[in-house]
Amino acid sequence: MTSFGFGLAVDEPPSPPELAGRPVVYMSATHSGAPDEADEALRPLRDLGPLVDTIEPRRYLDVQTMADEEMAWGRRFYMKGGFLAELSNGYLDAGLDSVAAAPSPGCSITLWLQGGAIARVDPDAMAFTGREAPFWLGVEAEWDDREARCRPSSRSPPPVTT
Repeated sequence: MTSFGFGLAVDEPPSPPELAGRPVVYMSATHSGAPDEADEALRPLRDLGPLVDTIEPRRYLDVQTMADEEMAWGRRFYMKGGFLAELSNGYLDAGLDSVAAAPSPGCSITLWLQGGAIARVDPDAMAFTGREAPFWLGVEAEWDDREARCRPSSRSPPPVTT
């Protein structure tokens, strides 16, 4: 599974302090094959020279609980999502502009790459729609302050063509 997105860098590890509050592109990848094949499979990502590299072997339970602290009880969250048939440069530019203007570092846009095993299952076989779309889009907002107004920014994502 691979996803990438746009967000504002947070002011906590593993983000470098000099990036705090600045727009960044992030990527997440999971290798579900044999552990001895992971380094070779993930090498193209590492060759990009990321500012932060947190790729490491993890137990499934650790992956499931990675966001527990970020999504702690009492925080506020809002998310909208949808499937994309294509991804244009214009969309990427609009996404970056949208995140740069976000009211909180907890606002982001994430694109999950679909395909593979997801696309090989008959659309009517399970309760999972959108298998034919190559991307799933998530527009997320999270904040702590009761008075903050982050929800509108997640309700107005960049225009999408499907």
